[in-house]
Amino acid sequence: SAYGSYPRASVETMGRVQSEARKHYAQFTSFDNVEYEEVPHTTAPETVARAAVEATWGGEADAIVVMSHSGAMAQRIAKYRPEVPVIALTPNESVFYQMCLLYAVLPVHFSAKSTTDETLAAIRDYLLEKNLVSSGANIVVCAGTTDLAGLSNSMLLTTV
Repeated sequence: SAYGSYPRASVETMGRVQSEARKHYAQFTSFDNVEYEEVPHTTAPETVARAAVEATWGGEADAIVVMSHSGAMAQRIAKYRPEVPVIALTPNESVFYQMCLLYAVLPVHFSAKSTTDETLAAIRDYLLEKNLVSSGANIVVCAGTTDLAGLSNSMLLTTV
C-alpha cells in the first residue's frame, strides 16, 4: 500500500513493479486463460464481477462502470483482465487513489444521486461528456444495494 512515511516512494516502486510485470503479461492476456474450477461456495459479488466481464465478450458492451465505496468490485473485475475499460466511480478520495493501481481501471470522483434512475442518468451524461463511450454504446453497470463495503450485488446492461 502507499501508506506510511514514504507514500511517493511506495507508489513509484509499485509503478516499476507493474511495468516489469506487463513485460511478462502475454500468457495472461485475456479472461480466456482464467481456469474455471468448481468452487463449493461463490459469493454474490464474485458472481457479479465474473458476469460483468462475460457480458463484454463479443462486443456486447463497450465499458464496465462500477459504483464503489471501497474499490472491492473494481478489484474483483480487474483480476479478470477485461478487454474493455473499467470506469470505477467513487465518492471516496482514498479509494480513488487506491484504484489508480488496478489493471484497466479508470477511477473517477463521483457521488451517487438520490435515486437509481438519477444516478444512471448522471453516469450516462458523464461518460458522454468525457468521451469515454459514444452515444448508443452498451455498458455494464455494477453496484451494491447494501450499505456494507465490498458487497456489490447487482449488474445492469444498459445503453448510453
